[in-house]
Amino acid sequence: MYYTCLESFMKIYVSQGRKDRMVLDDVPSFLSWQRNARSILSSLLGLEHLRLPSSLNAQVVDEKRREGVLIRRMTMNVEDDVVMPFCVLIPDERVDDKLFICPPGHLGGGKESLIGNRDNPEVAKMIDFYGYDFASALARRGHVALAPDIRGFGERREAAEQGEDRILSSSCRAIAHMALPLGLNLMGLLVWDLMRLVDYCVGEGWVDIHMIGFSGGGMQTLYACALDERIRSAFISGYYYGFLDSLLVMNANCDCNYVPGLWLHFEVSDLAAMIAPRPLVIQSAENDHLAGPRGLGNVRCYVEELRGAYALMAKESNLCHDVIEGGHHFGLSSMVDDYHRVGLEV
Repeated sequence: MYYTCLESFMKIYVSQGRKDRMVLDDVPSFLSWQRNARSILSSLLGLEHLRLPSSLNAQVVDEKRREGVLIRRMTMNVEDDVVMPFCVLIPDERVDDKLFICPPGHLGGGKESLIGNRDNPEVAKMIDFYGYDFASALARRGHVALAPDIRGFGERREAAEQGEDRILSSSCRAIAHMALPLGLNLMGLLVWDLMRLVDYCVGEGWVDIHMIGFSGGGMQTLYACALDERIRSAFISGYYYGFLDSLLVMNANCDCNYVPGLWLHFEVSDLAAMIAPRPLVIQSAENDHLAGPRGLGNVRCYVEELRGAYALMAKESNLCHDVIEGGHHFGLSSMVDDYHRVGLEV
């Protein structure tokens, strides 16, 4: 006989959760809700405990050209004593002034899969399996793309996960364990770093900024775009599911998913409603195991809730939900059409 906690937690979720859900009474009420919700989310993420660096101190480390694209490896400060490496992909022939920030997800070697770096055979496998090299694909289409190493990934792995033989691993658990007793959490740190990357882009004169992410990168895109209105559109692939099924019932997911107190305030559709009415693509694989036992049933109901926010703002065409075939992966072949559906040319 085993005596577990799950049912008790589910009851708390149902009875006490989502007390700050979206308000769709009218446009002024919705906009007021958005402002208040962003303030609550920022506090939940612990952003008030972080401090802007005295200087971003962006520096070029290396440059190489591949298939008509300049790959510029850089570093910058996100806090005075915290450095973030990132790659800027600049096509020889740019077609517009759009810039795409592409945060990485798990099992891709951080930024290396996004830029299509096949030097490590394990990364090459993940590129092919998940369709991970969409930053490279965007650059080949003539767009500037940025691929950072987020905390715990790539060149930012903590000591126990370092080495080329462990390039697909991450330090999410170690960083989460260090952060929580200090009033911080990993999700907040990830969002903070992406917002500092937006600071860098704006400082360089790039203002037509968009964000696209798959899986854990989609998670970061959801949160960062909810808070930072400088990001003009969001593309979330493989990370739009109801929290109860996908993170409470399926409670062995990575530590980066868990924000203290979040479920008492918001569901996934509430976070996405903070993005409205900016263009938003949600891409779901029909057999994605991360959706939970109800599959797409745990996705579509929250997409429909979100449609209410876009309809209220008379921007229904700015929201696209595309269901692609297969399991958990990025639909690279669908990316262009998905963007077209929300009025963006890529």
